[in-house]
Amino acid sequence: IQKMNYLVLDIGNTSIHGALCSGGRFSRQFRVKTADYRALFRTLSKHRKAKPVCVIASVVPEVSRFLVREIPRKLKLRVKIIGRDLRVPIVNRYKDPKKVGVDRLLNALAGYQKYKKPLVIIDFGTAITFDAVSGKGEYLGGVIAPGIDIALEALFAKTALLPKTRLEHPHGVIGRDTI
Repeated sequence: IQKMNYLVLDIGNTSIHGALCSGGRFSRQFRVKTADYRALFRTLSKHRKAKPVCVIASVVPEVSRFLVREIPRKLKLRVKIIGRDLRVPIVNRYKDPKKVGVDRLLNALAGYQKYKKPLVIIDFGTAITFDAVSGKGEYLGGVIAPGIDIALEALFAKTALLPKTRLEHPHGVIGRDTI
């Protein structure tokens, strides 16, 4: 198994991140906008060394369904979905364990495996998630807040005088103009 090359895909609301994984190491990493998922095969065709499986972690069911159908047909790979075909090996203390996103569970697992102590994982994506992990490595739950782009859109839409702006690196910690 260590010598096999797997195609791994992380399908988020904004981006699809992918890579080849061999022996626990990632190579040939790429990113595609999730909205462009139907064009993903132009990128995936460059990863034909992946055999025999494509492993997918997804929070976008429509994209997952499409890829489960098309990857075996176009790339001749079996598809395994984390959370459906592969269990995330973490104790999930969420009120309804089926309702927590696989992305949050994988973040919690990775954080605990790295630090082996209680922690809070903060993921800045389309949403900003704050997730708590116990000292035993259990996923405890967390908070979901609007991501930075969503917050910027809301500020523009819900205020009379704030202009529409793009996220850019600030020149300093204290803002000296509205933008």
